[in-house]
Amino acid sequence: PDLLMHKNDHEDWVIELNPHTLPKVYLNSSYYHELRQVMNNTKDKSFLYEKYSEAKWLLKSLHQRALNILKVTDYMIRKQMAFFRSHHGVLHPLNLKDVALATNLSESTVSRVTTDKYIQTPRGIFELKYFFSISFSHHGSSTVHSAKTIQKHIEKMIMDENPNSPLSDSDILERLKLYDVYVARRTIAKYRTLLK
Repeated sequence: PDLLMHKNDHEDWVIELNPHTLPKVYLNSSYYHELRQVMNNTKDKSFLYEKYSEAKWLLKSLHQRALNILKVTDYMIRKQMAFFRSHHGVLHPLNLKDVALATNLSESTVSRVTTDKYIQTPRGIFELKYFFSISFSHHGSSTVHSAKTIQKHIEKMIMDENPNSPLSDSDILERLKLYDVYVARRTIAKYRTLLK
């Protein structure tokens, strides 16, 4: 995993970069200064300075990348804390735009930061993209549900169903209404296919 989530001595959640997955890049400034002193040619000194500046820019970029990963992950985990507190893993609706607004980053930066990045949590290892979920709401209801939460409800219903009398999509649709979840029957069919 790229990130680690654990509790500190004060029982607060801490998110940190996994030191074993970070790129190890070092810049030897003393070697640069030593070379610069022995060079007589202005063109060579200019070339050396250009490469030294590029190396410093790379280090700065890697540092900024690490800060962005931590900033985005911290916000996402705080928004999805119910997932870690609940046995059933309830996720709240969350999208790139929400995270971008909250972290003052562009949506494309948030997308890059969360692509192919994994976090080790007390509930297991998850891809950061896992914590994004579209929302469903029903006209006249103030309740908003994430797609993943609805999938969890459907999965539980199917696990608990009588194998001799399986639930139809319409049966599941009616049972979801008890949770104040209103989705189309075709959405249920799609989620059943996704859940296999």
